[in-house]
Amino acid sequence: MLRPKRIVVVGSGRLAEALLSSPALAHHRHVELAARNRERLEQLRAEYHCLPYDANDTHEAVVLLCVNDGALAETASAFGHIAKVMVHFSGTSALIEAERFDSAVMWPVHSFGEIEKPSWTQIPWITEHRGTEAGLFVADFLAALGCTSVELNVQQRRELHLAAVVMNNFSNHLATLAFEWCAKQGLPPTALQHLAEQTFSRLRFTAPEAAQTGPARRGDTSTLEQHLNMLNENPQLREIYQMFSKQIAERYL
Repeated sequence: MLRPKRIVVVGSGRLAEALLSSPALAHHRHVELAARNRERLEQLRAEYHCLPYDANDTHEAVVLLCVNDGALAETASAFGHIAKVMVHFSGTSALIEAERFDSAVMWPVHSFGEIEKPSWTQIPWITEHRGTEAGLFVADFLAALGCTSVELNVQQRRELHLAAVVMNNFSNHLATLAFEWCAKQGLPPTALQHLAEQTFSRLRFTAPEAAQTGPARRGDTSTLEQHLNMLNENPQLREIYQMFSKQIAERYL
């Protein structure tokens, strides 16, 4: 069991705030916060009662890098001199390699929003670590959250991240297009919310291939033609509709 005396969180975005509010960090006695955005830094410090990062303190720490992938190398270099364990949360970046500290990746397969609070016990985490200290920290951190985890190497993690982008980001973009269509036609987009929830909740007990429905699935060419005609003045949505319908029909018919 690893009980670090000092934890330094680097970043001030949604992930950093979620971690500061989590059971894994909320009651830790010594959590420091470092961020470039001074206004956001002070806001988070006040809300979550964390300490300012002390650049003159040379005591070892567990450093949690809550920054984007492009800033990982630079940030790791800036905090490497105090790191006992360095952790990042990227779905695509490799372990940070260094001789002086242990390294870990903890990628939450979750999209942190601005409004909803995470249901920590329901979030799966993908992990990888190098070194005993890193392994102990990852185990303790995830145990405090009460969540499940799977250990994957960087290539496996990248492949899963690709699938997550298709599942989450692409489906959300489709929802954006559907809502825009409704707004343009003077229709209530809220009428689609139950359908969206049903579609994804069904995946808990049914394979998506078995759950597929719709005009393309059943070969309803009349409805398909009607929809495509309705989309003549919306070439972007028409192209997507035609592409998906073609792929669905080729898979099932």
